[in-house]
Amino acid sequence: MKMKLSQQAGDTIVEVLIAIIIVSTVLGGAFVSANRSLTATRDSQERGEALKFGEEQVERLKAGVSATPDTYFNATNVFCIDGTNMLQPATNSPNYSIDALPLLTADSLNNYNNSCIRSNIYHLATEYYGGTDNVFKVHVRWQQIGGNAKDEIVLIYRINKLP
Repeated sequence: MKMKLSQQAGDTIVEVLIAIIIVSTVLGGAFVSANRSLTATRDSQERGEALKFGEEQVERLKAGVSATPDTYFNATNVFCIDGTNMLQPATNSPNYSIDALPLLTADSLNNYNNSCIRSNIYHLATEYYGGTDNVFKVHVRWQQIGGNAKDEIVLIYRINKLP
């Protein structure tokens, strides 16, 4: 009696390699997608916090102008309003007059007064543009968490000067 050899069933090395490539591609795409989602969430959180601090400065500005308008309408340097509602110079440099706040790209964020820094990240500076417009610009600047870029929001607020 002759014995028949059974046929071996299994995957070849080429099939296994193709399966590994397909699984790796799917997992790599999922990682990239999750990473982008995490970055977008972090950016959104940073902007939300910056907006909160900017709105807080605007509210303090409104209250301060109501109480002592001349203090704000005669401001000659970039300032922020601290936790006690006092006007503070935004930077440690006397060179930052109202129209001299550097562009974001040129701002090192190292020269801000401690009372104008929130959460050790957000740097506040308010500029007053006099004349008939009575416009205040509140800048909130920060180094993004990844550390590779700076970001900024600017709130523009107009207050009518009472006679």
